[in-house]
Amino acid sequence: ATMALAWAALVAAVALAARGAAAADAKACDGVYLSDYHHTDALVAFAEALEREYPQHVRKFELSKRSALGRPLVGVELSHDISAVRPLEPQVKYVANMHGDETVGRELLVRLACYLVERYRDHTDFIKHDQQTLEAEGNVFSNELWTSPDEQGHRRTSLTEKMRQANVDAEHADADTAARLLTTTRISLLFSMNPDGFEADRRENGNHVDLNRDFPDQYTDPDKPDHLCQNETQAVMKWIRDNNFVLSANMHGGSVVANYAWDGEPHGIDRYNGAPDDAMFRQMATSYASHNTEMLQNPEFKNGITNGAAWYVLYGGMQDWNYIHADCLELTLELSYVKHPHGALLPRFWLDNRRSMLTLLMQVQSGVWGTVVDSSGTPVGDAIVSVRGISKTVRTEEHFGNFYRLLTPGMWEVSVSKSGFQTHVAMLDVGYDNMHTVHDVVLHGDSEAAYEEGKGRLAPTPPLETDHRHRPD
Repeated sequence: ATMALAWAALVAAVALAARGAAAADAKACDGVYLSDYHHTDALVAFAEALEREYPQHVRKFELSKRSALGRPLVGVELSHDISAVRPLEPQVKYVANMHGDETVGRELLVRLACYLVERYRDHTDFIKHDQQTLEAEGNVFSNELWTSPDEQGHRRTSLTEKMRQANVDAEHADADTAARLLTTTRISLLFSMNPDGFEADRRENGNHVDLNRDFPDQYTDPDKPDHLCQNETQAVMKWIRDNNFVLSANMHGGSVVANYAWDGEPHGIDRYNGAPDDAMFRQMATSYASHNTEMLQNPEFKNGITNGAAWYVLYGGMQDWNYIHADCLELTLELSYVKHPHGALLPRFWLDNRRSMLTLLMQVQSGVWGTVVDSSGTPVGDAIVSVRGISKTVRTEEHFGNFYRLLTPGMWEVSVSKSGFQTHVAMLDVGYDNMHTVHDVVLHGDSEAAYEEGKGRLAPTPPLETDHRHRPD
């Protein structure tokens, strides 16, 4: 009996050591593309593991407040060099699971985090889960298409191989995009804004509040103080204010469409209410929908996109708040007709949305990028960047004097101004295919103009400059 107990203990110890070694060798993204839903603890563990595995590219973060029931709001920040804050590195973000029972987005972001760092590491790899999917897709052709068994077999092989090659090419193109994104952009992914709702499988948070009706609203409650908002809303607003996000999307479920501002309408009527950057919003929405077949073919929405108020009026939403208070252009993405689909369907949602997610983030390359300095070369923060014909302005970042003005292709008159400086005006040619125009600005102070006048020479009015420089990265 003693020998048996000793043997059993030895076997248990060996098994425990083997499990420990396997766990030590496990990678953060092992099996993630085929996995089921991650609960809150698993999301935290995933973010920690990804940061350990890719310390140069990944930083795990938690927002400043926890959920109503004390759960962390966790995400990851991704960059070519996560430790360095670089000039001309625009920030973008995705936020998922704002409504707890709308679940696809949180798992898409887990997969997106893995995809970005893995493809950056080696973007020529072909992902095994896509190969498996291609095997399944090779059987979608109906026998009714052909009559001759020999001809049928030959033609099916030919079409399957063509489809396989097309998907290989698409994978390589997406991998190139992912690597480019991580090289040029700082990407933040908040996996779940509403972990309490997810764990309870309900829309509202732990206090039974709909978080997408909880933000200050330009029409109904523009001066709503932060302390009257839910913990989750307060934490997200602080996070956004502490950063300089340029482009964003929040992920929902219940339909399949890309929704853009405004969501609200001054008289509460369901009708089109375009924001000042309506053309850019439509370009962003189209960039997402055009690569998602189900969205693009949704019979309810032409081209898979909709103005929010034209669909239904919503007050207190996060999308409009981002644009008004943070100069961040945000979409609301409805990704599944079923709000909480079975976990077995998640790989299909990933394949349906992967290219769309990457393409939308690449929209940050559209428009004009630049740095504003004074005549001594010191960055000028909080300068106002205006575009003729668009009432919305953006401001330069405080430390580097950077600005990112998203614009559709065409000629635009852009001005940069700040109290104490002469206004700078330029005609800029914004190109196509995510090729932003670079336009750096030197602002000359009013005191310099006064000095010129004192010497008897009137300081000239700054000329209207024309800039045709494009930069693809």
